[in-house]
Amino acid sequence: MAIESTNANEGAGVSRRRIVQGAAWATPAILIATAAPAFAGSNPDVLPILSGGVVGPASADSGAQTLTVSAIRTDNNSTWPIVVTQIVVEYIKGANGSVSHSVVTAGWQESGSVHPGGNSAGQTGSVVLEPVSATGVSISVPEDPTTTPETSIAVQFTLSRYSELSKLTIVATANGQDCGIEYEL
Repeated sequence: MAIESTNANEGAGVSRRRIVQGAAWATPAILIATAAPAFAGSNPDVLPILSGGVVGPASADSGAQTLTVSAIRTDNNSTWPIVVTQIVVEYIKGANGSVSHSVVTAGWQESGSVHPGGNSAGQTGSVVLEPVSATGVSISVPEDPTTTPETSIAVQFTLSRYSELSKLTIVATANGQDCGIEYEL
């Protein structure tokens, strides 16, 4: 019984299949290495993407802990600025006394926060932060492509006597449309 080989590498020369495979691998490398102007792919009809998070201790039994809320713009070739008008962090109250908070970042203020009273644990409270500017804080793409865009904002505040953070809401718009986010923490 004769055994035939199906190995493409056998025989003399380079097969057509190997040439096509080589071209397929070379093409993406050429496209990746090609530089494009900053606004070459801009699309004014696409809303920008917003993400966010809270960094800080998971709980604070007594003393105030500093928390940082971030709102981050992801580049998806949209030319619309994201305008952040409110940040809400909800929390579950711990058992030891009343909750307190303060805003650390300049240009932001507390507005309508709700803190449960008494010593009962498990109640939900919220810290509501708004920019001092009535027009909000803009995260935008610069008109001059040689400048670095402001792709995120960070707001710091302190909070005491919470057992866990439960939800983050960032109220934002782009081109008059809602692009805000809400995360369960």
